[in-house]
Amino acid sequence: MSGFWIPNLGGMLYAMTGHINRLNLMGQTPGDYEGRSSEINGAGLADMKFTAKVSSKADFDTWVQDTQLDNGPLTDFGYQNLLKPSENNAAKSYSEYERGLYAKVLMKYMGADSMAGMNMSGMK
Repeated sequence: MSGFWIPNLGGMLYAMTGHINRLNLMGQTPGDYEGRSSEINGAGLADMKFTAKVSSKADFDTWVQDTQLDNGPLTDFGYQNLLKPSENNAAKSYSEYERGLYAKVLMKYMGADSMAGMNMSGMK
C-alpha cells in the first residue's frame, strides 16, 4: 500500500491492489505545494516527495502544449522500466500513454475476474 498526499491541497489517497482511485484537487492560490508518499514503501522513503504546482489556466495550457511537444508517450516498455527499484530520479513527463496501458496494468494486478463488471469506458 502506498499513500499520496499533498497536505495543503487535499486529503490523502491510498493506492492498493484492487482499488481504482480518483482524486480531484483544486488549488485556489497559485504556488508550489509539497507532496509526498505517506507510507513506508521501500528504500528512499525519505526522498519520496514532489512539487504540485497551482497555476493560471493560461500557464497550465502552455505547460500542456510544451509537454506534448517535448516528450514522447509512456509505452509498456517505458512503464516496465519505471517499475524497477530506483531512488532520487528527476521528474519525467509524457505526452500521452500507450493505448490500453492503464487497463493492462490493472489486469496484471487484479486479474480478469476482478475486472468483470467494471466500467473501463473512456480509458485509452
